[in-house]
Amino acid sequence: MESVPCIFCGSNSYIIQYQIPDLLLDHKEELFSLVKCDHCGLLYQNPRPDRHEIGRYYPKEYESYNQERSRNCLMRRVNQAGIDKRSRIINSLQKGNKGGRLLDIGCSTGLFLNKLQQSKLWEVWGVETSEYSVKIAREQYHLNVFHGELSEGNFQNGFFDVVTLWDVLEHLPDPISTLSEVSRITKPHSFLVLRVPNFDSLDAKLFRSTWEGIDLPRHYYVFSRNNINWLLNRNGYEVNKVSCSIGTYPAFLLSLRFYLTARGIENSMRQKIIQILNHPISRLLSAPLFYIYGLFMLGSEITVVAQKK
Repeated sequence: MESVPCIFCGSNSYIIQYQIPDLLLDHKEELFSLVKCDHCGLLYQNPRPDRHEIGRYYPKEYESYNQERSRNCLMRRVNQAGIDKRSRIINSLQKGNKGGRLLDIGCSTGLFLNKLQQSKLWEVWGVETSEYSVKIAREQYHLNVFHGELSEGNFQNGFFDVVTLWDVLEHLPDPISTLSEVSRITKPHSFLVLRVPNFDSLDAKLFRSTWEGIDLPRHYYVFSRNNINWLLNRNGYEVNKVSCSIGTYPAFLLSLRFYLTARGIENSMRQKIIQILNHPISRLLSAPLFYIYGLFMLGSEITVVAQKK
């Protein structure tokens, strides 16, 4: 484990907000700390796993690596619906029938890139640190995916028209350096599209330490909308659009799962509850409520479209 200063202001003074176990993998033998910078208010994990330790918290059964392989047919459809929404956002950025070059950072097994590749509008690249996921992306979908960190990819200056980070920025030990590298490898007026947990959400206030946006030890940072604006402006991007149109209900269910896990509810009962709430009827009945969440930017996930100045 490594101790780090606040990446925003450099302060080493902080207040501990929560000390919680790994609720996603249900490992309760180790506690991790979410702290709040005493100077600027940024929420971040400290101490945190270093680059040599963090890999063990992303095992092969990590859910983002197995979306298409889920035995639950409904979950596969839900995941595919999310991929379709992402693709529509990207396709809305194209001019005429031109796509361009797109890089997906943290592309996992390549489901999103494969969807864009099939459209024939985009030339796609990916970056992923999981060797297991890279193998699937290359062998099953024949994608051009670099195994490693973005900084190691040696992409050309001004090469890409669009860069995406879906649920990635909060996992990065140094998001400022990553966004600086994104700026280097993208064209003038290019687009950056990212999705992050929304600390300003109603879910964050309701679930508190069991909110899915915290997800220690994998999430190094918990961002507010102001934090995201600061990061993007610092790296030469201007926010065009912010929405809560993707992932709000699944994120709520994940927070509920974390809550039940923290309360010691047996795994079989947790699965049964989540399965009932994931049923199409439950999703349909809850849709108006989560639509309102989105309208008022209270959803658990925010999608940001920014353009390079």
